[in-house]
Amino acid sequence: MAPIATANRFLEEALRQELFPVTVVDTQGHGPDPGTEEWRQSETHQRRNACRAAGPLRYAYNSIDLSGDRQDELVATVIGPYACGTGGCNAYVFKSGPKQKGLRLVSQMSLFKPPLVVSDQRHNGWRDLISRVRIDAGHGYYTRLPYNGRSYPSNPSVPPAEPLRRPVSGVALLDTNDDTSSTHPLPCDRPAIAAALSSVLLSGTEWQLVAIQSMDDAQGITRPADPSRYSLRLQSDGRATLRLDCNTATGTWSVQPSADGSSGSFRFGPLAATGALCPPPSLGERLAAQAPFVRTFLVKDGRLHLSLLADAGILVWERKQPR
Repeated sequence: MAPIATANRFLEEALRQELFPVTVVDTQGHGPDPGTEEWRQSETHQRRNACRAAGPLRYAYNSIDLSGDRQDELVATVIGPYACGTGGCNAYVFKSGPKQKGLRLVSQMSLFKPPLVVSDQRHNGWRDLISRVRIDAGHGYYTRLPYNGRSYPSNPSVPPAEPLRRPVSGVALLDTNDDTSSTHPLPCDRPAIAAALSSVLLSGTEWQLVAIQSMDDAQGITRPADPSRYSLRLQSDGRATLRLDCNTATGTWSVQPSADGSSGSFRFGPLAATGALCPPPSLGERLAAQAPFVRTFLVKDGRLHLSLLADAGILVWERKQPR
């Protein structure tokens, strides 16, 4: 499976935090109070400087359900002199945090050599990972990385990693050996954190469609007979899921907010949708056709307004309350 071609700003922030841990107190324990604006600015400044000193870095990632909870984890690798040696590079497994707020590190692995194979076999409910261990140029072997209930082994060359005794089937991810594979620059600045102004309003939220407003007076406003059959879930890791009546579409979402975070530009990445024929009347096909042309958003009076390219219309969503 090829690495995902769309950059993930939430993943980028999580990788920066893991690669460049910083402290904002001096050797005497003096510094700004944690959580204050001064503390956040100092942390950001130190992490940015450490990142710049590390030199250019790139990353690749895939999403796959490892834990069996029907929610994809993210697996990623970072490529560059700072993160790699002769034995391999760093690899990471992330899970969406509580209530879809940010990403939580499950495991970090050193000496990673692509690809990473996800086996159908499981330990403690999580699928095994298979990684290659380099001995020298042209020589190596594969090891199984079982989940121990908290994390995967951090080093594939030593126990509890287990050398494979026989072939196993699985899905190959993070295949960065292919020159055409998708890798992305890991920026040292935080463009995603400007977008995080909006994530306060949007990340980890779920909405249901209440109206499609057309700029054509002849069409007017179309309201779904059952709004619950048309929903939009915006996850904090940058993934989006749309329910389109009897179909489902998955992809990515991104924002560039205005100063107050309540409006700005909005884009869906490529959406992959199922193709069932929904009984009429259905707005599923219309919504699927219009979603790629969303260009701006506005959150007002508890509703999310997604405006289409060239004033073609507005998709109006209402916040779904947690059950």
